[in-house]
Amino acid sequence: MSSELDMHPSESSTMDASINLCDFDSSRGKNDISIKSYPDLYDSLPTGYDYHICKHQVVDKGYEAEFRIAIDSEESARTWIKQYQKISKVTLRVAATKPTSGKANLFKIFYRCQHKTLPRSVTANQKTSSKNTHCPAQLNLTVKGIPAQLNKSKNEDLHLPIYPTVVKIKYTHNHMINSADTLKHRDVSEDTIEILKNLYAKGHSPASALNTHKLDMQLEHEKDYVYEAADRANCPDIQFCHRLYKKIFNKTYGAASGEEMLHDLEAAIENYNSEQGEMCGKIKDINGKIVIALCTPLMKRVHQNHDYSEELVFIDASGGMDRYDCRIFMMLTHSAAGGLPLGCLIVTSVSRDCITQALRLYLEILPKDGFFGRGSRGPLVFLSDDSEAERQSLHEVFPEATLILCVFHLLQAVWRFLWEGKNNIRKDHRPQLLSAVKKMTFAGSVIALEEAYAEIQANDIASLYPNYLAHCKKLYDRRQAWAVCYRHHLLVRGNNTNNYAEAAMRILKDQIFERVRAYNMVQLLDFLVTRLPSYYERRLIDLANGRVNVTVSRDFSWRIINPQRDPHQREHLLFIATGEKNVRPGWFTPLPITGMTTDVNPEGMANGGDVEPMPSTSSGTAEMLQQNEVNVRSSNLSDYENDDIVNAGAIKLASTEASLHSFRNQATAGREESSLGRLKSTTFLKHRAQTALETGLLQFEQNPTSVYLHQNQVSREEMIRLQRCARRRDSWNRPSHNRDWGGGGGTL
Repeated sequence: MSSELDMHPSESSTMDASINLCDFDSSRGKNDISIKSYPDLYDSLPTGYDYHICKHQVVDKGYEAEFRIAIDSEESARTWIKQYQKISKVTLRVAATKPTSGKANLFKIFYRCQHKTLPRSVTANQKTSSKNTHCPAQLNLTVKGIPAQLNKSKNEDLHLPIYPTVVKIKYTHNHMINSADTLKHRDVSEDTIEILKNLYAKGHSPASALNTHKLDMQLEHEKDYVYEAADRANCPDIQFCHRLYKKIFNKTYGAASGEEMLHDLEAAIENYNSEQGEMCGKIKDINGKIVIALCTPLMKRVHQNHDYSEELVFIDASGGMDRYDCRIFMMLTHSAAGGLPLGCLIVTSVSRDCITQALRLYLEILPKDGFFGRGSRGPLVFLSDDSEAERQSLHEVFPEATLILCVFHLLQAVWRFLWEGKNNIRKDHRPQLLSAVKKMTFAGSVIALEEAYAEIQANDIASLYPNYLAHCKKLYDRRQAWAVCYRHHLLVRGNNTNNYAEAAMRILKDQIFERVRAYNMVQLLDFLVTRLPSYYERRLIDLANGRVNVTVSRDFSWRIINPQRDPHQREHLLFIATGEKNVRPGWFTPLPITGMTTDVNPEGMANGGDVEPMPSTSSGTAEMLQQNEVNVRSSNLSDYENDDIVNAGAIKLASTEASLHSFRNQATAGREESSLGRLKSTTFLKHRAQTALETGLLQFEQNPTSVYLHQNQVSREEMIRLQRCARRRDSWNRPSHNRDWGGGGGTL
């Protein structure tokens, strides 16, 4: 029999001298000698196969054996080889193969141990990473062909057709099999590769995926982790993780750069637009620089249905989210649920031309009624950081919008200026000089701003530093962009910082990319059109369903709002998230909690309204004023304007119950077109009620809109004064010169 099965030329002749144990008779269909009688061999073989032992001999440092398997195809033979390596923890490499032509053999292959590396140079074995031990171990496998008709008289192989596969093993390794230095060279198993692929699909980087896998192994194996972690089949090295990561993402997202990546980007955007059934993204190549504009269906719903999108838009840029440091611009508006996205821009350069072209592409995919009906004119106000290229691009694309700066970043830049060594400003002088600029920033009027600037010029400490005075002069020349006193007529609703956009960037890096850089721009685009909308959708749904405990920023409407107590607000948030207008009847019906009464107008806000529920009362004006301990100092509006501390106890409209219902119902009907009409705060109601009762100056309980105010000859200054009064309600008892300091917008 051994004459039929040729061994590899390098194989020792000891196999021929082995004991022949085969006493197989195909007519009986069974083995006289079981392979289980040789546990050193049997324990290393895969289970679930029918074996027949032919030869076995114990030799120095191991054994040599020949056996048959009931396997009749190359595919099954390769599967058996993989299972054998997994069980025996022996890693094999192909030494030679034989052609498969002819009917005698269907498949024949020779394996060697991986620790016989066949080095190409003399110095290869001198490296510390070398694993060559010149191991003599071998394994040969042959799958024999089965003739159509077997002639028992002429057939010398009696094992056919039951056992067509022949395996010869020379198990004579010159190294330990189960040791740390040996196991670290094993091939990574397919199960481990599948685990890593799943972790990559969840957004893990190679390093984080490996750490997560190690943690799972430690929890699973506990005390045996020290042995499992040494086996590379179960615990790969970081280099393998990086190679697998690159292999997967090259296949999924294409090339990492160059013309091929541009074609992949265009194909990805085209596929996304076709999936959505509308134009949601555009790409353009400008002299080798790529710009992309995105407006997902969720963003379009915010544009069309959230009325605050026409008032104020926050815009900010950030990088470091992909390996090529593309810049991502996020545009958001505020709401009772925090920042809501309006659009996203991706640029490979922050030059003015790139940002301008990205904004123009954004206008092309914007719905005609974007920015709540303003369309290509853009919002009334853009709030951004002090980036010259960004501000110039915004002014060029949206000339009607007012551009204002974030006061936090302004003061931060001043603080950095004070710390620069070239300015030579003493450490104990820096806080005082910063306070002087801060006083200008939060001046309550233009006159107060001018006085604060004059104080800086006359300040003895400031006069010691000419660079500081020159810097303040530059700031003063562009004071309309950052001074709070120039924003009283703007619908900023107390938002003087860009914290909504800053929070959105944190969400991008923490929640969307999980602090892992994207592989290339294609993956970056994929995450922005899939994971980002999904995140906001989940959060809005949780908020609408009352599953999120939210404290909304006071800066949104000068008071705390809990959307969970307003079913109309919850319906609005749910529509923004899903686009579904109809929910189950009674889905948002609140629990009838004892001691809590909710008086919400069923005709109320469908587009982000914020009227606070008010408890019903039948008491008259005098009783209500006495109950809330109102001390009416004067009926003059200027007195209210100069009142630094406004009673924060919720003083309601001084009227009867009927007047309360009438005022609220008509105040929330429709979309008001002025800052006064939209304010709708209880402080405004308080001051308006007091003024109306004491002087009869303004009587617009029935229709508090700009049209009625115009008919009654209410001046713009009086409207601004009323707005200022309302802002003081939630000043948290702070000094008046700090009342407009934005504590940062709420965020999802």
